[in-house]
Amino acid sequence: MTEFTYHVEADFPLGVETPSNGCRIVAAGGEIDAHTAPRLRERIHEMLAEPGIDHLVIDLSSATFLDSSALGVLVGALKRMREVDGRFDIVLPTSRLRRIFEITALDRVLALHETRAEALSTAV
Repeated sequence: MTEFTYHVEADFPLGVETPSNGCRIVAAGGEIDAHTAPRLRERIHEMLAEPGIDHLVIDLSSATFLDSSALGVLVGALKRMREVDGRFDIVLPTSRLRRIFEITALDRVLALHETRAEALSTAV
């Protein structure tokens, strides 16, 4: 049951996939900063407003830049998933962006995965 929607707004690709009833993948590419992070947050909130979502995957494979606004959105999503005893995973292949998570120690808090398949296989 994979549905996929994909939007490009002002050079900010943002897509949503539905690999199963309880799981959503939100894929964001390009620069995720103070200008675009609110749209990512909004999309995440839309996904979590759906009943029965217990696994959220954020795919940052195509991201080229992340700032503190983006990190704040991710931490907020983690908190919301914990509130519903859900699973939260991030796809971020080894790259210079991964270093941001290491410097901020978020790699110890957030579940980072090399691929979508790896993130999806963590479902309980």
